[in-house]
Amino acid sequence: MDEVITFILELIFFLGIPIGIIVFFIMSLVRYRRTPKDDPLRKERKFSFIVSAVLMGLLIVSVGLLILLFTLAINHM
Repeated sequence: MDEVITFILELIFFLGIPIGIIVFFIMSLVRYRRTPKDDPLRKERKFSFIVSAVLMGLLIVSVGLLILLFTLAINHM
């Protein structure tokens, strides 16, 4: 039973968090772009978009570093 719980937690960590960040980024981008430029709500949505863009950038950098780490590990075998 502990193995099943561990497996589910690993799936949530390795798949759920990146998928959540991608969905958050897309939703923030769409909501920001659809808001009229003179709407006061646009400032709040801009902040949300910036936060999601930073998280998306961190995700891309971490995936790139992970691929680099795997490549270096294979090269040194």
